[in-house]
Amino acid sequence: MFMRTPMRFLFVASITMLTLFAGSMSGSAQATTIKDRMVEPFEFDGINPCTGETVVVSGELLMTNKATFDAAGGGHFTFALVPRQVRGEGESGTVYKAVGGQREHFNVNAGESLTDTFTNAFNLISQGGGDNFIVHITFHTTVNANGDVTSEMLLDRAECVG
Repeated sequence: MFMRTPMRFLFVASITMLTLFAGSMSGSAQATTIKDRMVEPFEFDGINPCTGETVVVSGELLMTNKATFDAAGGGHFTFALVPRQVRGEGESGTVYKAVGGQREHFNVNAGESLTDTFTNAFNLISQGGGDNFIVHITFHTTVNANGDVTSEMLLDRAECVG
């Protein structure tokens, strides 16, 4: 049930375009910030691996994006995705609430290094004592000015709790 949304990929594409744009603004003496916020309807069918049943989940996703270009020509980007009133129902009639969210922080120093930290928490919580599906993922990478990866970490956990 873990997924990276199509909107996240659009955000990454936007970061790339904005970084190119920022490069042409390198003579600017002040920081520039661009913010975007949107709410999108959300629905999908998935399998709860804890019970094996299909769950139909729907609600809204609040997505926020922020890009800041500093005076030195660096770019600092954040992305957040938060489920709002996301609920589901399994084949057995079990009602679920989906809670959690995604966050990403991406920093590029002008011609030097970059860091990217991504976290995801997705929790499918049954309303009645059944097994809950819990997913937590954290990814971080650091790349130095020579393009060498100097730090990389992936922590992931998926479990049934209940």
